[in-house]
Amino acid sequence: FFKGKLLISGRVERLGAEDTMMPAGITMSRSAPEPRNMQLALLADVYEVCGAVGRECQVQLAFGSSTKETKEWVSPGGLDKIAAIEQHGQKSVTDDFGEDDRVYDVEDVTTFSFTQEQGRIEPILSMAPEEAKSQPLVMVNVYTRGVLSGKSRVGYQMRQLETFRKYEPGNPGRPRYIPLEPMPFNTHARIPGSVLMVIEHFTTDDVPRHNRRTVKPMVYIVRAYAFMARNIKVDTASTNLALRVACAGISKTTAPEAGQVRPMWMKPLELKVTLCSDHPKEPPTMEPITVTLLDSQTILGVKNDRDIGKTVCTYEYMRQKDNMGRWEPYRLQPQWVKLFGGNYGSVAMGEVLIGFELLHSKFRADLPAIQMWPVSEEEFDPKRHFSKLKKATLHFTLYGLRDLISTGRQEDPLVNVRVKKFEEQRPTEDGAPPPSKYYSMNFKYEKLVYEGQEDNKDDHLHKWRTDALGHQGCRNLEFFQVQKINVKVPDKEILQPFIAIRVLEKAVELFQGTALQMKPFGDEGALVGESRQSLNRLYPCTWYEGVTLDQPYSYQENRIKRGVDRAIKACASRTAYQEETPEDRARELQAEREQRRQEQLDYMKSLITMEEEKAEVIDSRALPLELRPFKSVFNPAGYLPEDREVLQLREEHVLNMEQLGNFPTCFGERAHGEAGGAGIRLRGKLEDSKQIHVFQPDFWFRNAPLMRNADIVEDDELADWNFYHDKVFGFVKCCFKLMDGWDSDAHQETGAVLQEELSEESEEPPAVAGPATPAATTPAATPAASPTGTGAVGALRGLGGLVAAAAHSAAHSAVHAVESAAHATEMLLGETHVAAAHKKEQEHAHHESVRVTEEDIAKLRRSVGFDDDLDSYAFDVAKLTSRFKNKERVPSRIRVRIYFVKAICIFGKQVEGFFGKAFIDPYLAYKLGNVLVSMRNMAQFNTNVPSFYRVEERDIVMPAEARLQVDLFDYQDAFGEAINGEKLIGSTVIDLEDRWHSASWRDAMDRRQQIPTENRALINPQLSGQNCGSIEMWVEMIDSVRASDIKASELRKPPAMEIEVRLVIRTCKNVKLWDGTKTDVKVTVDLECREYEGVTMGFPKLQATDVHFGSTGNAIFNWRIVYPRIVMPTKSCTMDLKLYQANSISADEFIGAVSIDLRRYVERVARDMDCIYIEKADLQFSASSGGDDGEGGEAAADAEDEKVGSVQFEMWFMTQSEANQKRAGKGREDPNDYPQLVTPAKGRE
Repeated sequence: FFKGKLLISGRVERLGAEDTMMPAGITMSRSAPEPRNMQLALLADVYEVCGAVGRECQVQLAFGSSTKETKEWVSPGGLDKIAAIEQHGQKSVTDDFGEDDRVYDVEDVTTFSFTQEQGRIEPILSMAPEEAKSQPLVMVNVYTRGVLSGKSRVGYQMRQLETFRKYEPGNPGRPRYIPLEPMPFNTHARIPGSVLMVIEHFTTDDVPRHNRRTVKPMVYIVRAYAFMARNIKVDTASTNLALRVACAGISKTTAPEAGQVRPMWMKPLELKVTLCSDHPKEPPTMEPITVTLLDSQTILGVKNDRDIGKTVCTYEYMRQKDNMGRWEPYRLQPQWVKLFGGNYGSVAMGEVLIGFELLHSKFRADLPAIQMWPVSEEEFDPKRHFSKLKKATLHFTLYGLRDLISTGRQEDPLVNVRVKKFEEQRPTEDGAPPPSKYYSMNFKYEKLVYEGQEDNKDDHLHKWRTDALGHQGCRNLEFFQVQKINVKVPDKEILQPFIAIRVLEKAVELFQGTALQMKPFGDEGALVGESRQSLNRLYPCTWYEGVTLDQPYSYQENRIKRGVDRAIKACASRTAYQEETPEDRARELQAEREQRRQEQLDYMKSLITMEEEKAEVIDSRALPLELRPFKSVFNPAGYLPEDREVLQLREEHVLNMEQLGNFPTCFGERAHGEAGGAGIRLRGKLEDSKQIHVFQPDFWFRNAPLMRNADIVEDDELADWNFYHDKVFGFVKCCFKLMDGWDSDAHQETGAVLQEELSEESEEPPAVAGPATPAATTPAATPAASPTGTGAVGALRGLGGLVAAAAHSAAHSAVHAVESAAHATEMLLGETHVAAAHKKEQEHAHHESVRVTEEDIAKLRRSVGFDDDLDSYAFDVAKLTSRFKNKERVPSRIRVRIYFVKAICIFGKQVEGFFGKAFIDPYLAYKLGNVLVSMRNMAQFNTNVPSFYRVEERDIVMPAEARLQVDLFDYQDAFGEAINGEKLIGSTVIDLEDRWHSASWRDAMDRRQQIPTENRALINPQLSGQNCGSIEMWVEMIDSVRASDIKASELRKPPAMEIEVRLVIRTCKNVKLWDGTKTDVKVTVDLECREYEGVTMGFPKLQATDVHFGSTGNAIFNWRIVYPRIVMPTKSCTMDLKLYQANSISADEFIGAVSIDLRRYVERVARDMDCIYIEKADLQFSASSGGDDGEGGEAAADAEDEKVGSVQFEMWFMTQSEANQKRAGKGREDPNDYPQLVTPAKGRE
């Protein structure tokens, strides 16, 4: 439970690398000034508590350590909100809203109403910091008690103090509902509790308290726009998912969607509720809105709803009229909100797309609900509709299937590709089949490529078996088929349309060829797996705001990027519904008014024409007309940007100025790669590289997982699906894009037949399309199918393509003249959107010197960010097969070179008893295709950081042996292997086929032979995909014929790196006086490091200073401790400093000690090759650290955490090569340099 808030002070320092992070621990810190405090008084009035179960209720307010409660315990009672709703319905003269108003559920919500005397809480007077972030949280607790039960807390809420208004005498504040967080035993409550109260703050508690504001019940309409749900964490195959929205004791539920991974309700739920307000024109005291995702089941006629997850939303904005009597514009802005469930209500169980609207009940007819289903562009009205359907052509290329888990069937699987239709399903006439819910395409495996020859071996499509996903004999097939289909997609990315690639087994048929022929398991075969991929990040560029075909792509690139960023942000989920703030809403309204005013002003200015002046022959920069940009009237002799490079000018004062540059940052002597191989390094996998300056991944046909009852797999999910054996049933290789507009020849070119599916899972089997024919790379839409509003360029495209520049200019001018006349007419009719024509004219005049090429048109009509090279061949069957089946590009044998460098294992030996070890004995094994190579005889013992530095070479056949799996095992002896078998530490899988066909990878391999070194995660499928370490490696591939000419990259183990540590002990302070008057101070330093080899050079691990005699608390040493030849890497490196009372006859007596961990410093020097210098620093000696046996152990035990002195020191960490050039002796011996130390006179006898 929440116990309070701790005010701390800290600072953040930037680190050069993650390796320099300090381990968790307690260290000395600098003192921080105490923040300025102020006096605060909290004043509160409680009106009502809803949803708290109990016989009596009490509300507590807490701030810091101070708490106050309501004076009395209150019993249930108060306003009957349901009766108020029924009474309102009886007073209504007409009921134009049908049966829907009478279909609702009344929630059993207990209400506790407080009078002013009962609900007034005594002021809380406290001191708090002035800074808002440092102030304690204001906490509201609700308690209940029963006849036999004691006082128990049922809910709480914590808020920042700054969210509450300041107390104004004579101006009572509006009460607000505060939703309560339930206690663990109360998380499954149907309706969470809430408290209606006012909290205000003032500087003193003796201010006179005014009466609280009086509120009256009124009937309002709360509209909840329930769109859809996603990422549901339950098995949706046998569920009926519905959404329940509850507010103020009233709830409504959508119709359930059966067996849907992503249920779509697309229905506004209108709740007629009773809320309290002090004025009809002011927003009411809005109660929290509870949104619940549930599984609605009916068992033996009894309805049984099981809640899956819920969220509590707050929405307070009520639609109002402005000063002119017009309704303020309302924009439906739904949000993806997470739903939480589980035993404690803390597990994300799904996400729901929902929006809200609040209005007074008497204005319900004037303000109808927004239509949620997208409509066609012709019907779309932004005031009545949320979204519109835009025409697009979906181009799809099926490369093949990989690692498909065998089901025992001999028939080849079928592939069905479909896109959900965002169209409202209307009832059909009697006997008519329901319309299809999907746009669908089908693919069937063929033995030959398109127009292939039987006698040509290269034209055969391969089939082979692999061992993957924990199964043997997984199927792999090549398809190389292309199809395209016309679709309608909503323009709002937040609706997140998706494409589903479904792999199906052929339907089982019994008694074929007889009168009893039947399909016992339905017309559709069994589903092997499905891959859902989002389309909202592949929208055509022209669909984004402000992007047109009238300007080149380069001119609009930033505009497109902003549109993509907005789309990604809109589709991101939130932990709670975030209502637009009043400031943001007022800013938007003001911007809209300003836009209307500016449009009218621009139109008025357009009515005034002025003759454009001619340009001067020589301007202020002495540039002639020919060196300035072209403008039709101002400068017809100028240049066009695409025809001539822009003249680069420099300012006069920098023409002859010498520019001095600093030397680059020194990172040490060592070259890029310590292994002598590839010098370029990646922090993760090559295929997931975010370091585009190192490697730009272009693996266009990456494996997409085939799952069941799974939602969209986002590209930013970096899970390695090769090790989710219980979820993944294979992979599909494909790519697709969207083109703006419809292609009239979509069906003829692809040969596909658009299938009409009759139902969600029981549907007629679509006829399988034959081999696809080549598809045009830049198809043109017909005039009828051309999108509206694209200007002259769209019209010319509808005629078949671009024409000459002169015709283009003339057509463009004519279209704009017509548009200007039309908009002028709209102005006369009083329309507000009158500035569009003038704006287009201005844009045309500004960019008339810019030529829009065919490449620009194709790129703007295409999916955003789609690669040009991929688009040149991916959707043409002939080019596709030529690229991936040509012997010149895919030789018969390929030499694979695997470079294993080193690994890090996060894995325990898990051996109990006397012989148990903390480290493991790792060794490597890898598999190319189905060929296993084990390196068990090269196991490295007793280490979690093995170093391999080994190159393995094998010849493979592409693509049958293109799957590379690297395994890291823990070595077991014969007895252990017989009992437990070999223990897998982790594995990683590399698709060599993707890399071979990657242009970026081939460039790195062929031209530079510098493949980036990867740090690949090692995943253990037996531990639910847990990451158990990483392996540093890279892979090279070349034609086996050229293997003898291109030698393998040199991979050698780097020479042992040696580090020298120097410690100079300057002084000691506040040393404990041993006999009460003085101490003979002596300091010893002991190095604990197994990799230390400096003993042979005369530098022992234990070194001591001289003695400072007769110290009264302070001592001076100026003594150097040297530790050369610390061999890297090291597992542990610790330095122990101990403080002693020196004795000449008996043993020295222990006073205190302190330890320093040096490992992170020596590792940093070994990595960067740069010296580290620690300036004069102080360390505290502690008696609790203890000493050796017999050295003050009992005294240390009796004085825990006693500070017995401090030592001031300097320390250097440097490479041994640098230390050899700056030699220094022990103590003050020669060579006494770096730094030179002087023998102190004080304390020496």
